[in-house]
Amino acid sequence: MDKTNSATFANMTEEELDLLLGEALLQDSLGSKAMADDEKRKVAQNWFRANMPTFASLICDQSNIINFLAGPEKKERNELIAGMAEVLMKASGINFSIVPVAIIAVKLWHYGVAQLCAESSKE
Repeated sequence: MDKTNSATFANMTEEELDLLLGEALLQDSLGSKAMADDEKRKVAQNWFRANMPTFASLICDQSNIINFLAGPEKKERNELIAGMAEVLMKASGINFSIVPVAIIAVKLWHYGVAQLCAESSKE
């Protein structure tokens, strides 16, 4: 896991992350015209929401990740993001070859690991 990339992504807004994610998801799609940035963001947001149960099942049982929730200072934040990215890279079931896992890890951090795991425990 390249921690430089996850640290760079960690300093981006959700809008910037959605644009990068949308571009990654659409990079191999066929089309006669390029999609607008808003459309790319929407594709990313829909994909992210659709994969939330998978992210929760991968991350919420990882005690090394959950332990970071107590005090997420910048260094801890980057370690949490790197830890989530590592878990996601080892996962199967999602084609992470086309989606940068560091972006997903940062989006999950923005969303909130505690919220993700609380929601998954309700199901």
